[in-house]
Amino acid sequence: MSGVKNLKRMEASDMIDVFHVLFEEDSIPRYEEHQQVKSRVRETLYSDLYGRPYKFAYKQASTEQEALGFDPSMELPQNSEKPREIKPYIPPTNPEDLPAILDRPLG
Repeated sequence: MSGVKNLKRMEASDMIDVFHVLFEEDSIPRYEEHQQVKSRVRETLYSDLYGRPYKFAYKQASTEQEALGFDPSMELPQNSEKPREIKPYIPPTNPEDLPAILDRPLG
């Protein structure tokens, strides 16, 4: 990757701008192939620049539930709260009654 050498020569503030753009793109949904390529680029950057592995590498999910982060073995928390008091319904004020309720405008 020839761009890594250019990154090493950049000022720190410019390098942070480049990384910010790379990581900001993660919030935009793309095709799965794009995610794989971006992950490989970041793995290369981390290994070349920092000499360590990239912790958040792309992993292909085997099921849709796994892709959404759902763990079927996880139990739902039990509701330990007491039922809340139901407040009485108060109907809205008739707009024609508002002048009698509200003060006159200032000025």
